[in-house]
Amino acid sequence: MRQSPRELRCRGKVRRKAFRASLLIWAMFLPAAARCEEPPAKGTLSGRIVDAQGMPVAAARIWIGGWDDKLLAECVGDADGRFRLGPLEAVYRHDFDLYVEADGFARQYAPSGTYSIFPNADCDLGAIRVDRGCSFTGQVLDRGGTPVADADVECSVDRCYLGHTVSPIGPPQLIKTDAVGRFRTPPLGIGERGLIVRAPHRQIKYVELPDAASGERILPPIVVDQDTPILGTVTDSQGSPIAGAEVRADPVARSISDKEGQFVLSGFGPSPSFQLQASKDGYVFINWKVKGDSDGFRWRDIGRVGNERGPAKRLAVVMVREAWIEGTAVDEATGQPVRLDRVVLCFFERKPGGEAVLNGCRSSRFEQAQDGSFRVPYWTPDEYHLTFSAAGYHDAEAFTPKVGTLAPVEGIRVKMRKKQAGSVPSLRRQTISGMVTDRGRPVETGWVGLWSARAPQDVANAYVMRGRTVAGDPVIHARAPLRDGKYSLTVPFQDEGFYLVAESPGLGPTQIGPIGVTLGEEKSLDIACVESGAIQGTVKDRPAGWEDDLWVVAFTDAGVRVERRVARDGSFNLPNLPPGRYGLKVGHDAYLDSDVPRGADIPPEAWKTVADPWKRAVVVDLAAGQECEGIELTLPQD
Repeated sequence: MRQSPRELRCRGKVRRKAFRASLLIWAMFLPAAARCEEPPAKGTLSGRIVDAQGMPVAAARIWIGGWDDKLLAECVGDADGRFRLGPLEAVYRHDFDLYVEADGFARQYAPSGTYSIFPNADCDLGAIRVDRGCSFTGQVLDRGGTPVADADVECSVDRCYLGHTVSPIGPPQLIKTDAVGRFRTPPLGIGERGLIVRAPHRQIKYVELPDAASGERILPPIVVDQDTPILGTVTDSQGSPIAGAEVRADPVARSISDKEGQFVLSGFGPSPSFQLQASKDGYVFINWKVKGDSDGFRWRDIGRVGNERGPAKRLAVVMVREAWIEGTAVDEATGQPVRLDRVVLCFFERKPGGEAVLNGCRSSRFEQAQDGSFRVPYWTPDEYHLTFSAAGYHDAEAFTPKVGTLAPVEGIRVKMRKKQAGSVPSLRRQTISGMVTDRGRPVETGWVGLWSARAPQDVANAYVMRGRTVAGDPVIHARAPLRDGKYSLTVPFQDEGFYLVAESPGLGPTQIGPIGVTLGEEKSLDIACVESGAIQGTVKDRPAGWEDDLWVVAFTDAGVRVERRVARDGSFNLPNLPPGRYGLKVGHDAYLDSDVPRGADIPPEAWKTVADPWKRAVVVDLAAGQECEGIELTLPQD
């Protein structure tokens, strides 16, 4: 069964956090000994905001938003459209979008992973074009035709980054209906546009907005019906009520359980279908798919098949307490307790010879009632690897036994080796270090990233850029700033398929690999920057109404991905490309690629067939320093 547009969006947004968070693991949560002792110097971002004619747009707001729409940085452009954002903490391949807003224009974005903040340097993003977008007017009525005044109208624009999985282009923009129920949206950019209408005691209404690059559109009346509140309780496994649990549905409805554990979700009809999530510190996160009908509610855990429960007239949310891994950390020589600074928790797999390969790591919340006595929460029955860090000590590790149910894991004893002259680290770590040069001279500032190519997705969940199926973005396992041309990376695990990528302001990236790293290997590898290439061409037969809104995307199997706006005359230029084999396509954020199956019934084979990003791509083999010209692209009309 096909999910509703709202369900697709919610599923995508939830999955995106987990998906993106996996890219942050080793950058944010490496033990202290594996990270640079001294943080890199701050840097800035700059550029110029222009309109479709290339004229400057004054007083634009430029900002970067983090998780839960937290504002990370912002500035206002000058009268000539120029801006400088910062100084900011240096970040390699920033994990959050950069947004641009200006009066009378739709919100524009520079995608996460496409820009970096370089230490002690400025990164010029060039000209960022904003467009007039499309505004929508409408009226909200109740079932009897009476206007609904002061209703909340939430305007959103999403973009696909997997086949049916979306990411919001910034936080929703909120407006209200007037005294006669009418509203007008701000200009909305290209993408999957939608409205969510909320009014007291009415069902929440989701409205898909039609595709239109620009202009004004009048919507049919939006009719909202009386709602049927959803009642439920949150308890622990012994049946005791849990107060203060956050319960979200879809996630347009939200409630906090009271002291009796009761909650109310408003805005739904008599036969709802939604995704429910419940969370509270100290308890295992709940993620359900819920359906209701005349018999009551049925629900199942998302990601699991065949565990449907119900029917029940009220939702009974039973939360299980997190389990704990408990133990002590002591000085290897004296046996005295050691106060811990950090614990990193990882899943792992063992090679046939017994060698552990770590994955799915995170810096864990842990309790330390007294020095050396730790409790680390875990939420999935399995076996784990833990890395312990403490000031003045080498990192140490421990493995837990495998458990089949959530239960306390006790008796872990960790011996910490003090750092002193001649001491040897307890853990065998992999490193890559060396020098980065350009024409024989050290590159003064920049980043070196440790990549691996992302595994292909199935056809239904293909990677998407600007509406077109492409190869996946790189998995970035580690990054290191350049200091006087030198870098040093801690490699989180052993593998044969790593790539090293050196990047610096004004230089195109240099990528070398694949590179193999064995357990405990200390590899020395210098990187000589190669001359960048460029691909230029034109887009033919641009569809009417979309001539000014197309993008060219280019990708390689090794994780290089770039996108550039097509000029008004149909020309495009992809500069500063490392050598390699590129696939080129043209699209936009509202384009529905026929290579991604859609409709009411996605064929079962779509979930089992590997997507082919090279299908319908124009292939270009680019050598170092080469400029490929005369490439012609078209936007498929199917």
